[in-house]
Amino acid sequence: MDLRKSASGWRFESVEMSAVAFIVLASLVQTVVLFRFVPVLESLYAGAGERVSLPLRIYIAYWQWSLIVVPAALVAWLGFQIAGRPLPAAIRRRVLMVVAALAAPVTIAGLYFMAEGSLLQAMRLSTALNASMQVSDRDLSVAYLASGDPDQVIALLEPKIGRDDYLKNVPFGAPGMAFQLAEAYRAKGDLPAARRFYLRAQQAAVGFDELLTPRMMARQARWQSQFGNDFDFWFPNASDMRILPDRIRAVSQQRLDQLSR
Repeated sequence: MDLRKSASGWRFESVEMSAVAFIVLASLVQTVVLFRFVPVLESLYAGAGERVSLPLRIYIAYWQWSLIVVPAALVAWLGFQIAGRPLPAAIRRRVLMVVAALAAPVTIAGLYFMAEGSLLQAMRLSTALNASMQVSDRDLSVAYLASGDPDQVIALLEPKIGRDDYLKNVPFGAPGMAFQLAEAYRAKGDLPAARRFYLRAQQAAVGFDELLTPRMMARQARWQSQFGNDFDFWFPNASDMRILPDRIRAVSQQRLDQLSR
């Protein structure tokens, strides 16, 4: 009989130790996520004028409170132990099992919401970064042209726009940069090169309309259906996206007509 009780007690202690080990592991994982990754993600969202999702904010608040509650509970438990009035084994065991059972879904949910928030921010940055790099090239080209230095524009844009495969996968700034390069050759007096790149600007505008605009609209619809978020803040609408290529085509044709006279 004593042996059976001893074996039974050892099994219960093993369950308790497993629960404690799981709680400690979950706590370490959540602490790393909370202090290493969450502040960076929050700063990225703040830089875009947004807040992280409500579920992730709830998770963060829960874990911040647990940093207070868990040490307080540990101190109280130690106090009972020192006072010679330890908690009954059955109560202690139930408490540990309940906490361990809660730690699992909370940790998984927190990691999921963290991954989702990070993915959404990566999607935003991938969209904005590609556009911003091309906007930088375009703005530099405008400044070089205004300062009367078309050679700098040619050196900046020719390696990118002069490639044979440039029109197969039209980037966001393709029509504008091709037009800027044509303007630089026109300012330099190289009219054959200017004609070639005015035509390329028109071709890029067509590709922008036929390839890039539908692709971006399809991506926006897919992301909204997958994640249930409103991505209008990230993407221009279809009518706004068609203004640029329409204007590029019209002005490029005006320039070609002028060069033909």
